Amino acid sequence: MSSEGCMIDRKWIVLVVNFLNMFLCAGFPFNMSVLNVEFLRAFGKGKAQTALVQSVTTGMMDIAGFICGQCVNRYGVRRMGMCGGLLAFLGLASSFFATSIPYLIVSVGVVSGFGFSLAFVSSLTSVGEYFNGKAKLAAIAFIGTGSGCGAMLIPFMLNSLIDRFGWQGCLLIMGGLMGNMTCYFAICKPKIVGVKQPKVEICKFESSPIHKQVNKKDNRDTITNTCVFE
Repeated sequence: MSSEGCMIDRKWIVLVVNFLNMFLCAGFPFNMSVLNVEFLRAFGKGKAQTALVQSVTTGMMDIAGFICGQCVNRYGVRRMGMCGGLLAFLGLASSFFATSIPYLIVSVGVVSGFGFSLAFVSSLTSVGEYFNGKAKLAAIAFIGTGSGCGAMLIPFMLNSLIDRFGWQGCLLIMGGLMGNMTCYFAICKPKIVGVKQPKVEICKFESSPIHKQVNKKDNRDTITNTCVFE
């Protein structure tokens, strides 16, 4: 199969896996309120302090967007997307051992929140690399529906996991699901990062001296400028 044919097949796979990435990284942070009741019962803190877990998670996801964008531009969507999935996994999995609300704010809010931001930016950038023109707009709109689907389905998933495994088991299982983003981004081969730019030859005319070449046939001086390539 030609490289062009492989690229066409790959872009549809990239579209599907980024839909799943958006389902996870954008669907979970905005639906963590299901866990607030369990956090209130387990730690006995106030509602405002308990709500900080979700607030810091969603805030970190949005605030870190600029930093994550620069990282994606420098290192590529594959590396940064895989790092985002790994951070989201580590933050949620370590929350299994949480003993206080500040612990959850750091593990889920800061660590996983930054991972969600990396995954979110990498998903949008990856689709933008593989599609052009109106197809790019349609592709971005399609993966955007992944976050909507996650917003509708993940609350029911969380509720079922809490009923069966408790809030600690729920976070551990969700961490395992976030770890799948590492495999998803491994498929997203970067097309822009690492491409060598063609060398541009700069032509400049020397101001002095001006070389003259005598045309013997018509006894006229023909002035020729020398062009130097750097």
